[in-house]
Amino acid sequence: MAVCGYDYWLACAYQMALKEYEEYWCTGNHIFKDIGLSRFYEDSGDNWKTRHTEASWDMSPRYDDEDTTDLAPIDLNANLYLYEVHFSQHFSRTGELELADKFKNRAESRKQKMRELLWCEEDGLFYDYNTSTQGQKKVKSVASFVPMWAGMVDDEHADKLVKNLSLFEHQHGLSTCDNDYGYNDRQWNYPIGWAPLHWMVYEGLKKYGYEELAYRIAEKWLDLNVAVFEKTSLMWEKYDVVNGKESTIFDRYPPQHGFGWTNGVFLYLVNELQAR
Repeated sequence: MAVCGYDYWLACAYQMALKEYEEYWCTGNHIFKDIGLSRFYEDSGDNWKTRHTEASWDMSPRYDDEDTTDLAPIDLNANLYLYEVHFSQHFSRTGELELADKFKNRAESRKQKMRELLWCEEDGLFYDYNTSTQGQKKVKSVASFVPMWAGMVDDEHADKLVKNLSLFEHQHGLSTCDNDYGYNDRQWNYPIGWAPLHWMVYEGLKKYGYEELAYRIAEKWLDLNVAVFEKTSLMWEKYDVVNGKESTIFDRYPPQHGFGWTNGVFLYLVNELQAR
């Protein structure tokens, strides 16, 4: 990086991200061409566990009907919206205005499709959209807040989402889903909380002006991390936010400690609260 310069490094990084975006997420089996939204699709076979693995929420009632490849997921498409926004900004800076407009239009199109198909006005939440049933899969999860993190909702939608945060908020943080939907052995589910989801909710709340609520969520999560560390001398992959302990769910593998994203989010939130 020091040799080639930051601008060159950034251009290379964008090209790699663009390659992933265009050649993986927006082509072939990964795109629903009729609605312009993307999906998880694991190509190596029809094993439902491998499809869950690509979806990253392995395992979750969001996907436990073996319908992973039928769904246009909230979080995946919110992430791709942010890709498109960043691509547009990058090409504006480099003077490639035609490309900048192209990705600006793609971002706007994805946002509108998500509002049309994934947003439920009655519930005030986003849901994954099932292209086979042509309806929303009514599993309530913290994934609803990823569009806030991505900055793709208006103030009215943000207000409705915030009013529903209580579905997931517990004494020790945010549970991934509002209940276990009959799957009490699934780790991306109630009563489990995850560091990256807390970070996304925190950032989304701050972005839309709900700072005190964001700080409350951060404090709950940090207090849980500290309490469990004092008991076990370890940081854990995931936590039970209802009972205030490390998760003992044995899903695809035993409970893991370490743990990269827990450590990273912990340090980030500590610095955020110290800077208040």
